[in-house]
Parts: sequence; C-alpha cells; structure tokens
Amino acid sequence: MNKTSVPAVIAASTIAAGVLVAASAHVAAATDPFSRPAPSTTDPFQAEVFVGATYDDNLFRLENEEEALDEIGDDQLEDWYYYYGAGFQGNFAGDRRRFALDGQIYRQEFDEQGFLDHTGGRLNANGEWALSSDTDGLLGYGYQRRLQSFTNKANTDKDVIDQHGFTAGIEHTLAQRWQLRLGGGWTDLDFSTSDFLDKERIDAEAEIRYAASQKSIFGLLATWTQSDFDDGDTRDFSGWSVGPSFEWQLTSRFQLSANIGYTHRGLDESGGTLEDFDGVTGFVAALWEPGERFSHELRAFREISNLGGEVSEYTKLTGVRWRPRWQLTPKLSTRLALTFEERDFTAIEGLPDREDDYLLADLWFDFDATQRLLVSLGYTYETRDSNEPEEEFDAHVFRGELRFRF
Repeated sequence: MNKTSVPAVIAASTIAAGVLVAASAHVAAATDPFSRPAPSTTDPFQAEVFVGATYDDNLFRLENEEEALDEIGDDQLEDWYYYYGAGFQGNFAGDRRRFALDGQIYRQEFDEQGFLDHTGGRLNANGEWALSSDTDGLLGYGYQRRLQSFTNKANTDKDVIDQHGFTAGIEHTLAQRWQLRLGGGWTDLDFSTSDFLDKERIDAEAEIRYAASQKSIFGLLATWTQSDFDDGDTRDFSGWSVGPSFEWQLTSRFQLSANIGYTHRGLDESGGTLEDFDGVTGFVAALWEPGERFSHELRAFREISNLGGEVSEYTKLTGVRWRPRWQLTPKLSTRLALTFEERDFTAIEGLPDREDDYLLADLWFDFDATQRLLVSLGYTYETRDSNEPEEEFDAHVFRGELRFRF
C-alpha cells in the first residue's frame, strides 16, 4: 500500500467536514419537520421553496385531557400548524479544497396555539483544505434556530433555541497505514425562556487509526467535553471517554463500524445535585445496501445525553435505531426512522429515579411529481412509558409538504 492510499481507505467513513464533535440530537421529529436530509445533487448550487401543513393530536405531549386542563387551561390536545420557507445548498471544489454551504429559513404558524408562532432555520458552512500532500484541514460553522421539543419540556411555555457552533480539525497521514485525527468544537446554546439551560460547551477528540487492509480500519479514540452553564456554576461538568474503534467493509454492500469506550462525567465543583457517571458507552452500526434501490442502517448504542441540551441533568440512553430506505419506483421513494430508547434519569440526588421507555417512528413517502416538484406525505408516532405516570404520553402526527427546486 503506498502512502496516498490511506486517505482513500478512510475517506468513506471520515467525519464530514466541520462535524467532528456532534451533539446528541434526540429532538422529537413531531416538532421538527425541517430535519430532512438535503437532496443529493450534482449541481454546484441548488435552491428550493417549500410549504407544508401538520396535524398533531397531542401538541404539548401531555398524558391526557385532565393534565392539559391543568397545564394550559384547555382540554384540547390537538392542533394544526403550517409552515413555509426557502432553502439552498452549494458545493464548490477546487484542486486542493472543498466547500459546502447550506441554509434554510421557515415560518411556522399554529391554528389554535398562536403564541407558539416563530421563525426558525439553519446555516451550515464547512470547508476542507489540503494543507500538504499528507495533511488535510477542516473548518466549519453551524447555526440553528428552532422551537424546543415539548417531549423534553416540563411545561407548555414557548421556548426558542438559538445554537451557534464552530468546529475545526486536522487529518494527518503518519505513515503508509497510519493516520492521526485531531478535532475540536465550541457550541453556545441560548433559550428564550429557560435561561437556566443556557450554556457553552467545548469538545475535543483525538484518534489514531490503522488501515489493516483496504477493507478494515482500527483505531483508538479519545474525547473530552466541558459544559459551562451561564446560570449556576454548581451544574458545570466535564468528562472524557477513551476506547477502541473499527470500520470493516465486509462486502461491497455491507459495512460494520463501532466505538466502545470507558466514559467518565463529573461535576467541576462540589455542592451540585448531579451524580458522577462512570461506565461503558459506545455504539455498533451496520450499513447494508442489498441493491441500488434499498438500504438499511441499524445502530445500537449506549450513551449519556442532555437530549440535545434541552435538559440540565443527563440521562443514560440505551437503544437501537433502524433506518431503511426504499426506491419503490423511479419517482416514488419511502424512508423510515424507528428509534427505541431506555432513558434512565438517575442523576439528580434526593429525587425519585425516573425511568422511561421511549419510541419514535417516522415514515415518509416522497414523490417526484416533476423534475423540480417534490410531494411528501409523512406520519409520526411518538410514545413514552414511565414509572412516573404524569410523564407518559402518546402522539400521532400527520404531514403534507410541497417542495419546488430550482
């Protein structure tokens, strides 16, 4: 194997430019209909406009009508909301650099709960440069504005989240089969209502990787994180994780990847209410593409999470996620995201332990009516069982959407 072959072996699985340390999302799809992946295109620039309508039979994710009457003074759980907006994506490449830019802005308006009307969107800019024949540099910026998911809220107040993030990294080929990756990021979360959740987070990671063959890569990954809340130093925490990783292309259509590590998380100062965490976390993922029109992505994981920053404590998540995609006809495709999680909230001292079983199923049908017009229909089922009955709920969400690309 010559020296230039290592990046080629690793390229298929290298973390996308500017997304070196990703926060755990865990945002209910029922309140975030704009999280669909950008359409693939060979055009260097593409824009779109879209409009959609959604019916949600349990908007605030409450247990029943009696709880709704106590929380909002109305026993009506359901509501319609409508959204419209525009987006774009651009991909630009040169001899020694690549640059990707995408953005979206939308307006969301509710039929009955008009106080939740808001404007949101996102902007992502990522670049990759060949600093030398064996070193690549990565740099990225991301912004997102969205309504906080009622899945993770303890009340029905409107809370809009503004999130800024910067990432940077270097990939350096050490020898014919060895590569070193260094990365880091800074994220700022600002909540319009829940000021106690405002915080800054710093992440860093280092990984040494060895290409054992053209089909297998083994590594050792170490990560570090630091979270500082704007209000309340006793909740500030830091943590680290270290463990092996691997990627194995068993066949041209089947790939396995995993990272299993020992993780520690603890408060920076004494006097807080959060318990320290020490244990094994990680994931095992399989990607299977039995044909050009069909693919499966299956992922089993155990991690600790702030649920996208929407809770101040953390929960231990153990779960599985399955994402199949079918191209039923040249114009009609379907995609499914099925997630099951056991959420163990045992981090707050002095309070009863809370244990949830959470299920999210998201199904979409996409029809290319013309070369530029996409028609989509979606359905989401979301449910949570808990040892605290007031935390239980079921929700059904139906969506329709039109997108015009130009």
